[in-house]
Amino acid sequence: MKITITARELFDRGLWMDYCNLTGTNDWAIAEGLMSDDEELSLTHKQAKKLGLLALTPEEKWDLEERW
Repeated sequence: MKITITARELFDRGLWMDYCNLTGTNDWAIAEGLMSDDEELSLTHKQAKKLGLLALTPEEKWDLEERW
């Protein structure tokens, strides 16, 4: 499953830096004109859960805490 969200939505939710760290995206990409803020970005189910966009099961939450 793929989840689509715009860069602006990530920024507005305070998740832009987390997204950049997770995907290796330049955190200045929007400011430098490398991407527009309305660009649609695709996330895997796992990435969306790591960013808190989807609810985690208790087991998944424990697993993420161990990795981070």
